[in-house]
Amino acid sequence: MLHSQLYTEEGTLPNVTPNQFKLHNQEVKVTYVSNGFQGGPTFTYDDGQVKSFKGAEVRVLQTEIGDLVSVTLQLTVDTGSTSYSVLIPAINLPDTHAHQKFHTAGIKTVHKTFLSPPPKSLIESYHVDKLEGTAQSVIVPLTAGA
Repeated sequence: MLHSQLYTEEGTLPNVTPNQFKLHNQEVKVTYVSNGFQGGPTFTYDDGQVKSFKGAEVRVLQTEIGDLVSVTLQLTVDTGSTSYSVLIPAINLPDTHAHQKFHTAGIKTVHKTFLSPPPKSLIESYHVDKLEGTAQSVIVPLTAGA
């Protein structure tokens, strides 16, 4: 989301929407930038093995409780996939230099395909992470060389 160009009388931007969210707990680190590389979203997941995603690989679903941001960590033809989602709450910052600490949830979901589970089995299972982190507004280059 781009910042509003409406300035207050003091010359500051009112209610800046953050575009970078850095989250972590003892097991996982996540960085989500809503308008990262070439204006599209970027998402980095680190559980000891770093995986990076950009553009259409990052799925954002707007809900009444915040943005649900998801990526596919692993995809196999015969057994299914594993995804990771974080819930990003609506946050307003007073200016472009501010940051806001917050707590949220990250959810690792194992999706089994119809080929892998036996009949009458659990198709999806969840592991919920309690995450803490910060939201801030950063200027992101529009190209990799910038």
